[in-house]
Amino acid sequence: MRRYTQIAIAIIAIIIASFAIYIYLFAEGVIPAKPDILDLPGWFVPIILVIILLLLGYYYFGDYLRKMEPIPDWGETELWPTDTRSIVSSVLLAIAFTANMQITERVDAATTGGMLMWLGICFATAWMLVGSTFFGLTGALLVANINPIIAILTATAPLAPSFFLANMLISVPAALLLKQYKQPGEPMSYRTFMTIGIPCGMLSVIPLFTIWVLLVDLAADLILVYTVWGVLMAIPGAFIGYLLCRSIAKSGVLIT
Repeated sequence: MRRYTQIAIAIIAIIIASFAIYIYLFAEGVIPAKPDILDLPGWFVPIILVIILLLLGYYYFGDYLRKMEPIPDWGETELWPTDTRSIVSSVLLAIAFTANMQITERVDAATTGGMLMWLGICFATAWMLVGSTFFGLTGALLVANINPIIAILTATAPLAPSFFLANMLISVPAALLLKQYKQPGEPMSYRTFMTIGIPCGMLSVIPLFTIWVLLVDLAADLILVYTVWGVLMAIPGAFIGYLLCRSIAKSGVLIT
């Protein structure tokens, strides 16, 4: 229990650091204003603080992370499962993801005006990895594409139309890679899962970056901070995804 408490504290610390970035930007007058000239070295202060926090977290919790239990074997997953259980379970995951996003999208809108879905990236990475791990491309596509429809209908985020592509950039590559590296009858190690999950989560920043540059025309320095901020949030997201997948594989919920 102590190990999980410490890991939870590390995740909370990363989220708090993200809020610190927002407070810094607000204090500098960058949010909601968009100044023409910014002191570039000053922008690296919050980024460096987050990197230091991650390094300290690895130093203090590295032993625990290296000893993390693998995800128990959940059997062989088809790339395109079409059975009723897989479809229904994927829809249930999509509903849970949508309920989660109804909260995070409002927090993102309150902190960055919806320009950066920083909590969205974190939890989207987690839920996309769960769907892709157990239900292949069927889970990847269902979990990825139901929430954006709800987000558009409820107007919870100005960038909601981009969520289709952002989510699929996480889930589809993850489904293909997990199918490739999952050995039948063998558990999946923590390192393997995170090695796949983190880069896939980072891909979700691409459509947001495109909008910032081509449509919104944000200041270059603000784009830099938002990009780094969004990329970093894939790390706790992949870890949360690992915890969810391990719990589901152990309990048999949704997959048996």
